[in-house]
Amino acid sequence: MEQYVPFLRFNATAYETQTVLALSAVMLVAGLLSLLYGYRLYKVVAVVATGLLGAYVGQAFVAPMLPEGVAWLAPLVLALVGAVGALSIQRAVVFLAGAAVGFVSLGPVAAEMIWGGPEGPTPTHYLLAGLAAFVLMGILALVLFKPMVTVATAMFGATLLLSAVVHAVEKVSADHRGLYQAYPRELAWTFAGVAIVGVLFQATASKKRRLKP
Repeated sequence: MEQYVPFLRFNATAYETQTVLALSAVMLVAGLLSLLYGYRLYKVVAVVATGLLGAYVGQAFVAPMLPEGVAWLAPLVLALVGAVGALSIQRAVVFLAGAAVGFVSLGPVAAEMIWGGPEGPTPTHYLLAGLAAFVLMGILALVLFKPMVTVATAMFGATLLLSAVVHAVEKVSADHRGLYQAYPRELAWTFAGVAIVGVLFQATASKKRRLKP
């Protein structure tokens, strides 16, 4: 538990500049699509979100138990299992999509809002908040399908957008402090604002489609 780090909170300074900027560009495009058109693309978002969740579980919890030479297989295999599972089990797709977004997006932000002191949340705080968000968002996705898909995809898009910008800035900035640790509450509020914009855009677009003759 001491080694737990929320997904997409990686240390950008540990990687080459081109790698970080290329990954940030991909996350930026994927984030915009999920933020603004998530409900229309929810099956794609579900596959990506559950695949990412599987990859994280493999990297954080399974890989440390395997020999070093094959540890890299754990996130790859569990990512594929998550993605294939999302494609093949429709009822589980709804739960897993909401739950995965809760774990990846809402949990870390909730931890930063609640425990965002000078040192930021501890790994235990991140993990507890992530697990609580996993259960809550999964259940809500089953009960309130369309509104929760809209909210979940907007949150996932906001997470990708924020991570893209934060890690690009961390890499090119002379100040190499982790921005998530330095400004946890400010970034949490930014995440909330971006997610709300996405929800409103999707809701407005859906209403316009219904009004078309």
